[in-house]
Amino acid sequence: WQLYPSYLIIIVVSLTAMALYTSRTLRVAGQERAVESLKVQAEIVEQLVAGRLSPDRAPEVDALLKDLGRKITTRITIVMPSGLVLGDSEEDPARMDNHAGRPEVKEALAGKLGVSTRYSFTLNTNLINVAIPVIQNGRLAGIVRTGMLSSEMGSALLTIYEEIFVGGIVIVLLAAIIGFYASRKISLPITELKRGAIRFADGDLHYRLGVPNSEELAALAEAMNAMASQLHDRIT
Repeated sequence: WQLYPSYLIIIVVSLTAMALYTSRTLRVAGQERAVESLKVQAEIVEQLVAGRLSPDRAPEVDALLKDLGRKITTRITIVMPSGLVLGDSEEDPARMDNHAGRPEVKEALAGKLGVSTRYSFTLNTNLINVAIPVIQNGRLAGIVRTGMLSSEMGSALLTIYEEIFVGGIVIVLLAAIIGFYASRKISLPITELKRGAIRFADGDLHYRLGVPNSEELAALAEAMNAMASQLHDRIT
């Protein structure tokens, strides 16, 4: 019982550390995968709205985005270089603020891939946003932004975390059983050595200890047997 708890503690600590590392790795990988997926969707939308990015075609663009929004869970927004929202798959563009100051839009206006995770007051939840610039005839024609609810990625990760937790419990139980038998395999020969020492102390010098399989304990048993034999000879 001095060996077994230490085995169990090592197992639990090791599995906990591995679970924390795995969950962090999955969260980072999930974030990267979500960004890559949103980027691909934004590029597809860019092809669909090519040649339509002008204020006079705003109703047409908005209707297209609304139709796409009913088919996929991704939120899609088209923003003009001025920050004016031309169309959105979820809301009425006329009721939306100027988006020129949004972090992901700023990056896209600079010709880069814009990525941000922030709270959307429109949808009252956190969104992962990806924005790409739309270049037509060598100039910036607008911005395509795609967004995903972070809760969607969180629910997918939660399912994985639950599987890891259940698997971890099973591993702990199996390891606990194996550790229990391993500790008994070590402790039983020691118990036998203790009993032999008691019998020697009581004067039973004819008693001989069994030699365990363990090299260290076997050497100790042989030494104690030799001691009993020598004591018997000297006393005789």
